Amino acid sequence: MTMWTQNGRYSTTLEINCASVEQSLAVQKEAVEHALSCSPNTTIACKKFHLSANACLTPVCAVHGVAVTTVEGIGNVKKLHPVQERIAKAHGSQCGFCTPGIVMSMYSLLRSNSQRSPTMDDLEVAFQGNLCRCTGYRPIIEGFRTFTEEWNNSILNGVANGTCSGYSRNGCCKEGKDFPNGCCTNEEEILFNPSKFTPYDPSQEPIFPPELQLSSELNHQFLKVSGQRVTWYRPTTLNQLLTLKKTYPQARIIVGNTEVGVEVKFKSCVYPVLIHPTQVKELTQVSYSNEGINFGSSVTLDEIDSILKKEIKKL
Repeated sequence: MTMWTQNGRYSTTLEINCASVEQSLAVQKEAVEHALSCSPNTTIACKKFHLSANACLTPVCAVHGVAVTTVEGIGNVKKLHPVQERIAKAHGSQCGFCTPGIVMSMYSLLRSNSQRSPTMDDLEVAFQGNLCRCTGYRPIIEGFRTFTEEWNNSILNGVANGTCSGYSRNGCCKEGKDFPNGCCTNEEEILFNPSKFTPYDPSQEPIFPPELQLSSELNHQFLKVSGQRVTWYRPTTLNQLLTLKKTYPQARIIVGNTEVGVEVKFKSCVYPVLIHPTQVKELTQVSYSNEGINFGSSVTLDEIDSILKKEIKKL
């Protein structure tokens, strides 16, 4: 049985075809909030992280013990989340097909940077997996950059939208003596009025489900979910993984599901046994040596990217 929360409500699955990537989450991306290394008696030792995930590549069995938030869970037409409000008022949604995924990417970025405002670099990286064919991205970026550190600094310095826009002592840069070539005009196009945006307050975000936060039991369970055509295993030790692979030599090992998920969805492939080794300690470790850095085979590409960037800065 798998157990997780979706938008604050607990869900369980007794029997499911875990190879199917057709989820009930009708969005391109979902925000996944996960707790690791939790002490049974205290919440202080609990480490939480937020990330966005492709709903179409995230099997239900893979979210056992995870808090899932979809675009419907952060706001609605009666009360929009600040992320939803800004993409709407900045004209960042046209056909609307990509909007839920983009909203959840921005939402995850804000939740994962709760101690500081994200930078424009953070923004660009967060949207690398989101495609939009209508807007050309400009209104999306313009609306969401009001969340960034650069925007906050520009407001403090009396600069907005990359120009003085009337905030300088001489008014518009083009009219100022110190700016003979100019950088704006009084007829500057204004896409939106940021002063009318609802301020973003991290303290108003939903809390992590206490039941998942107080115990790490779900993270450490050996999981087996059987369906009509597929059986999903989640071992927690290397010995369990090796035993499963010996018993089922043709079993496919899944971490990011970017290969099997696509093959199942578009090629109608069927894999009777799937193994998800993300709780095997040896496969998620990162170790350092004089020869370099060793990454376990279940370490995600995002983690590898983050670690390598930190090491590069030390050079």
